[in-house]
Amino acid sequence: MCGIVGRLLFDKDRTQSPDFLHKACRILQHRGPDGKGIWTDGPVGFGHQRLAIIDLDSGDQPMTDAKEEVWITFNGEIYNFSDLREELRGKGYQFRTASDTEVILNAYKEWGERCLEKLNGIFAFGLWDARQNKLLLARDHLGIKPLFYYMDNDHLLFASEIKAILADEGVTRKIDPESLSDYLSLGYILGPKTIIEGISKLPPGAYFVWRNGHSYVKEYWGLASTLEQAKESETDSSGYSQQLEEHLDRIVKLQLVSDVPVGAFLSGGIDSSTIVQRVVKLTGPSLKTFSIGFQEKSYSELTYAKQVADHFGTDHYEQIVKPELGVLTKLAGYFDEPLADTSAVPMYFLSKLAREHVKVSLSGDGGDENFGGYTTYLADKLAVVYNRVPDIIHKLLVLPVVNRLPTTMKKVSFEYKLKQFVKEGKNSPSRAHYGWRLLFSEEEKHSLLGDHSYENLDGYTPSSVFERYYNEVPSCSALTRFQYVDVKTWLVDDILVKVDRASMAHGLEARVPLLDRELVESALALPQSLKVRMLKTKFILKKAMTRHLPENIINRKKSGFNAPIALWLRNGSLGPLQDYLLDGRSKSLIPWNNQALEDLWLNHRQGKNDNGMKLWAILVLKAWEDQMFD
Repeated sequence: MCGIVGRLLFDKDRTQSPDFLHKACRILQHRGPDGKGIWTDGPVGFGHQRLAIIDLDSGDQPMTDAKEEVWITFNGEIYNFSDLREELRGKGYQFRTASDTEVILNAYKEWGERCLEKLNGIFAFGLWDARQNKLLLARDHLGIKPLFYYMDNDHLLFASEIKAILADEGVTRKIDPESLSDYLSLGYILGPKTIIEGISKLPPGAYFVWRNGHSYVKEYWGLASTLEQAKESETDSSGYSQQLEEHLDRIVKLQLVSDVPVGAFLSGGIDSSTIVQRVVKLTGPSLKTFSIGFQEKSYSELTYAKQVADHFGTDHYEQIVKPELGVLTKLAGYFDEPLADTSAVPMYFLSKLAREHVKVSLSGDGGDENFGGYTTYLADKLAVVYNRVPDIIHKLLVLPVVNRLPTTMKKVSFEYKLKQFVKEGKNSPSRAHYGWRLLFSEEEKHSLLGDHSYENLDGYTPSSVFERYYNEVPSCSALTRFQYVDVKTWLVDDILVKVDRASMAHGLEARVPLLDRELVESALALPQSLKVRMLKTKFILKKAMTRHLPENIINRKKSGFNAPIALWLRNGSLGPLQDYLLDGRSKSLIPWNNQALEDLWLNHRQGKNDNGMKLWAILVLKAWEDQMFD
């Protein structure tokens, strides 16, 4: 993995100064601490911070082809680069390095943008084709690696992180109101928007072309069209579970390719345990595994992780995360955009622990989206039944009774889930699915922001994005439609952002085998009964792993990776955050309603409501503002 940056001046008679590139590379140094490269040619220039994983001696970037016609700055890994290199050699191409970077260069020269369809990996890159005066930006199929860009009348900028783009002082730092609305509703920002107006995310599975003053974005892989064309097979569970095991072996073998040691994150859940089992099967028990836990028992999974590590004889490392006031500043400094996912806290410390021992770690992310693992999918099923309850009973009996249930601070407690369910369960399917993870409702956002700021949204609500994605796959089963929505929103704009920023903060490459493109395509197209059967989630994955994992690991209740933020905020473990939240010590461009903030805080501290995630979202946003606008 690496940090990449580039700038193109539209006036071809202007000469690119390397000063901006050097400044941006310093900002990206945590992503690639092993080396820096700068290249300029007239109006175009690339920068690169390298994390050396493959071809340690000759893989430096920016890199050019043998004729110096095409230049690239590349972040990621191409797992099938060896096969592609042999195919290209058969077409007469010569190679000076053993790197996957040079394979991309020659693949582009042979196939143009169609080379993206051949790449199996995680990637984001900028490529300059001097023959055509053309800039190509590209991002992997599922958006595992980030790529941001900014364009005005004078120039175009791109980078792995927003901070590097903002190294150009001509870029205005203005908060995008729709992105703020996304964040308050969901705790993350829906692409292609970013929190900074004018800066965009390149969508997953897409590329951007600028050529002689004209530009466009085009999709080269569409999950929606793939799912619409796929007919849900009637594959029996035994047949598919065998296919799944074979597919996992192929994926893991590919993703173990590295010239440096590879480890694995291990939570003790079925996804990470599956990855560990496949690695040990292929390489033996020398694998290093890493786990993070908490003193608060309902939040800690260390017991399960240790059980799996002992079961497979891995070289296991674990750490307890304790409340730390400075964690807000650390996360805000690395995450570019505000991200309210509390699991960013353990992910940050987990990556730090792993980096002390390896440079690459495999992660189990993607299993829930692929195989139907989220409890929200059960809520989606139950909502169909709950919709039959008469509205008058819902409003006069169920809602009042449920809302009076006492608040606990346990990890995603039953009472918390029940309150969310009855609040959203009578809505349309796409709106209810949106509501299961909702932080602030539209009414609450209105109260927080006041009339003027809220009216600037001009009727926009992020629920419309969920509805659009839901309607993109109308012929699929209800469950597949919800999974597709989650891939396009929660996975891309929250989970993968968290994993990338937290791991790269420590110069650690995180690989995600369960997000192999072919696996995602086949798993999402499975019949509902092979994903969620009755109230059992991940049915087919559990069946496939029954012979390989301990029974209690297979059947344990989903826990998630959340940090005990609600408890820490209530008992004051994180320090004097009330002052930070309420007393104006953090300057803000957002006109908060201080009374609404104070009510949130007091109701949480007094145990009337669990406002932990809401308060954390505001605190993260304030810390991000301090970092970005200081």
